[in-house]
Amino acid sequence: MEKKIKVSIIIPCWNSDEWIIKCLKSIPKRDDIEIICINDGSTDKTIGYLKNFKQYSKQNVKLIDYKENKGVSYARNIGLNEAIGDYIIMLDSDDYIYPKVFNE
Repeated sequence: MEKKIKVSIIIPCWNSDEWIIKCLKSIPKRDDIEIICINDGSTDKTIGYLKNFKQYSKQNVKLIDYKENKGVSYARNIGLNEAIGDYIIMLDSDDYIYPKVFNE
């Protein structure tokens, strides 16, 4: 039986290769969390880092890649359309989560 997604974490990313890995690694590794990353036309190494994280992570990661910058609000709305969790967390790509945020 597949575990239900409790939390969807939406992360719009634009030219954030300096911060995105710290952000992604701060998210607890749990089966009931999905991570939705929206690359918003980055011109740096962000998309490569996101693809690499998705490939090697054991977490539930969705990656949406736009070649053209459409803006953070557009990216967040795309993430909301994709989210299936009961709860939504919006993170910016330079944010990170403190370890005890998801304590039950």
